[in-house]
Amino acid sequence: MTRSSPDLSIAWPRTLVWNTNPTLDVASAVPSLSVGTVHRADYQGVAAGGKGTLVIRALTALGGECDGVAPLAGDVGAFVRELLHNEGLTLHISEVSGQTRVAVSVSESNRGRDTVVNGPGPTADDGLWQEHIELVKSLLGGGRYQYFLIAGRPPPTASTTIMAELTRLSQGLGVRTVCDTSSPYFESCLTEKPWLMKVNCHEAAEALRISKSGHELVKEVLERGAQNVILTDGPHTVRGSLEGTAFSVDPPPVRVSSAVGCGDCFLAGLIFAISRGQTRVEEVVTSAIAVASAAAETPQPGHFLPSRAAELRQEINVQCGGV
Repeated sequence: MTRSSPDLSIAWPRTLVWNTNPTLDVASAVPSLSVGTVHRADYQGVAAGGKGTLVIRALTALGGECDGVAPLAGDVGAFVRELLHNEGLTLHISEVSGQTRVAVSVSESNRGRDTVVNGPGPTADDGLWQEHIELVKSLLGGGRYQYFLIAGRPPPTASTTIMAELTRLSQGLGVRTVCDTSSPYFESCLTEKPWLMKVNCHEAAEALRISKSGHELVKEVLERGAQNVILTDGPHTVRGSLEGTAFSVDPPPVRVSSAVGCGDCFLAGLIFAISRGQTRVEEVVTSAIAVASAAAETPQPGHFLPSRAAELRQEINVQCGGV
């Protein structure tokens, strides 16, 4: 039975987003992809990327107040910094060793699928990386953030324990910690009982080494330590639990151009709705799904029209009940 939802809002609405492994996104769209052949793209675009950048971009487009912090390296990193500046996105940048990764995505309009190749990213086991981590800690300790978003996987050479360390720090400071990452960093964050674990359902099941799905998987993540859980599943049903209220929602039908980054836009829509005083789970989840669905209609990851998101809200029906 549906019941009234709890108040999710708190007093100060600023967010710190840790973009753990930024990218230079090169996105192309073709009717269909055939390995070993030459293609002529219908669309091609270049933008600053990485999960954290996409969250920041979406939050900024919605009018949210957020800062980013990110490591950048090499010539690619310098170009990404320029792109971020040109967009007017607010990020605290650390110079680290190696080279910022390039992410190449190809969307197939005739098949509705994306192919993505991610580079490894910079070095994350030296003094410069540790200086970057100290910057993150310093920003967290500044007392101006309501939310701390851990967005993505750090470079492969990064220690998994840093996730637990930063989650523990932010939780201890009274900052609501949101973790959107995959194994083995997912498990590391979970040990520190973050305010929200937002993850793809298949990645969650793989990380926990269980075969559960749906609300059973939501309950498992809660039992393992998360205070709140949201499990996405591409274009399929989104399930979760926010402040004790379980929910499920099907995204509205849209013409998908690219699904890359839709989960990041979902998270931005969720945080924006809560920080702007939407207090019912139904309202918050509707806002998140609308932003993600609008983003699916655009070929460049993390881009969407807020006006289109507002239109899609009318087509979304969130089902809520207790856990």
